[in-house]
Parts: sequence; structure tokens; C-alpha cells
Amino acid sequence: MTDLKSLIAELEQAKAGSRGLDAKIAVAAKIDLPTPMGDMMGVPAKPYLKLPISMDCEVGTYWLVQFSGMSLRTSPPFSTSLDAALTLVLEGFAIENFMIWPGHPASLTILGTHNDGDKYWHNSSDGRWKGEAATPPLAVSIAALKARDHA
Repeated sequence: MTDLKSLIAELEQAKAGSRGLDAKIAVAAKIDLPTPMGDMMGVPAKPYLKLPISMDCEVGTYWLVQFSGMSLRTSPPFSTSLDAALTLVLEGFAIENFMIWPGHPASLTILGTHNDGDKYWHNSSDGRWKGEAATPPLAVSIAALKARDHA
């Protein structure tokens, strides 16, 4: 399993995205992880994701392991595509101060929110997670992973 703090540090140091980073992000964010089915014939049926350990798997892939077996999945391009990175932001979270300036690191803040009927609001107890990196998709991925860790 990918250690989240190590992955965030790796993303913060990266000069550009890569397929290897995409797979690590997918595993850390638990992308496409199905709902656990309970206990099947004495075997825990809690599915999980893991990175390949052999070189015969394509870079950017990860394993979905569940009771019925393993399947190799291809990660979305989280570290190189802003559209893909934005899918990591959980529903109900807000993005604030997204800064993209030529020649400077990209940065943004993801805010936790709460719904008071018809509107979403933010206060300091809802949480605030900053992402700063060489590219916008990396910055979004960093902030989204930090927010997911506290959601």
C-alpha cells in the first residue's frame, strides 16, 4: 500500500507527472474500490488495491484484489490531466485560490464545506488542504489526497 505522506512528498518534488505517479495516486485514493461483500466462506472479502511488484505490468496500472480474484486496472492520468485530477476532489468540497502563473508552481486550497439547507458554507472546522506543485494537475492531486485522508 502506498504511504500517503511519502506519496504527497513525491508529488511535491515532481517536476512533471508520470504514469507511475498516476498508479500510486489511484491506489492511495482507493479509486474504483468496490464495497466490501462481508465474509465469504471464512475468507475476508474486503477488496483492496495494490501496485504491481513485477516489471511485466504496464506502468500506470494497479491491481484490484477481491474475493473473486485479481484484475489489472489502468489509472486515469491524474498527474498530467487537470480534468482527471479534478475527479479526485470529493463531492461537497470547494476549491479556493487556484493559482496558475507561468514560471511559478501551481497552488490551490480545497475547503471542506457543510450544507445548511440550500447553500454550502465553509468555516475553519470544516478543514482546509493546500496543494502546491510544479504543475496544476499535481497541485490538485496533492490537495485532493490530503482532503480525502481527512474525509
